[in-house]
Amino acid sequence: MALTLSGAVIGWGKNSFGQLGLENGTDQWFPVQIESVRSQRVRHIVCGEDHTALLTEDGGVFTFGSGTNGQLGHNSNFPQYQPRKVLELMGTLITQLDCGRRHTVAFAPQLGRVYTFGLGAYGQLGCGETMSCSSPVVAKGPWMTSSSTSFGNKTSVMKIVAGGDHCFVLSAKAGSLVEAVDMRDINHGLTVIHSAIVDDVEHKIRSNTVTPELMRKLEAVFTSQQCLNGCFFNTRKNLVTDIHNHAVDLSAVRRFFQALARHPQINEIVLNGLERHLIPSLHESPLDIDSLRLYVILPEYEMFTAAERYKTLAVPLAKKLLSLHADHQSIIGNWWAKLPSTYIERIIKIFQECVKFILEQKINQHDNQEFAVREECLRCSLEVLNGVHK
Repeated sequence: MALTLSGAVIGWGKNSFGQLGLENGTDQWFPVQIESVRSQRVRHIVCGEDHTALLTEDGGVFTFGSGTNGQLGHNSNFPQYQPRKVLELMGTLITQLDCGRRHTVAFAPQLGRVYTFGLGAYGQLGCGETMSCSSPVVAKGPWMTSSSTSFGNKTSVMKIVAGGDHCFVLSAKAGSLVEAVDMRDINHGLTVIHSAIVDDVEHKIRSNTVTPELMRKLEAVFTSQQCLNGCFFNTRKNLVTDIHNHAVDLSAVRRFFQALARHPQINEIVLNGLERHLIPSLHESPLDIDSLRLYVILPEYEMFTAAERYKTLAVPLAKKLLSLHADHQSIIGNWWAKLPSTYIERIIKIFQECVKFILEQKINQHDNQEFAVREECLRCSLEVLNGVHK
């Protein structure tokens, strides 16, 4: 199972118990998105032997797959072939979630409770019994008071971990400055740019204090579409990427690229990354619309308006755009149509300058290869402009 930064859940592999959440029991050889939870803002995924659990931004829990030992928490032992919310945890804020082989563990910080359900034959549920439970039960531990409703005076839970047939609770002394883990906070695992980093980059470029570490970070971002797609999420508006919203913080993008343009060495790193790595890597059939955010971000890069680089920047991007499936092109069209005028005008300017530059260039009438290249570049530029006009 895999999770994108905007909450798309993707699965592939064994699916005999519905553990991929695709409403069937058919194994999947290639990644497939679970459309039914696309709007749930999933922030964390955990997997057991044959079951899966999801943690959402609002602290909800969904489970699916094998329920043989009650590991789904739905008060039954039946399998679930699509994600289903654990009703007994509704109204309870869950911030940590993990799966053992055939059991599930959840932590509710406001109550100071660790909930468990599923196979309990080895005492892995921590409830004082060796029986399985198909609904959430409270694990007993030193972090509880006698009423089981709040942290005790000595110990508080920092993190829960589930093994094959066992569990760990990592704890700290009550009042410790160490904060409990919140698994809803996505640990990107990617080098990404957000508004705070934009501020830092602007400051370092203005003060001429650009560090080798920053250069390496920017090189990583602009050679990887995964990294750049994870950048500039508009968290202030709490948006997710969908067919109507690109969720890109446009002002941060513009500020960022304007800052980079003032530093020749950084500009060269960005240019090299885009031309040699990122743009050539764009796929004609992206798995999720998150991957399309690049078509909103990239036109803000200053060098796209340098018409003399049309063969390595603007036209290659246009070709990738035009090679997308019609549905994906339509989504980008929707996003572009909603852009503020200054942003859409920039896109128009990029391809108008390409057309103008191509037409103004002299060409050897006997050089058929160069003539064909320019004709193709002209066609792509005009097609993009036609799409914007529509």
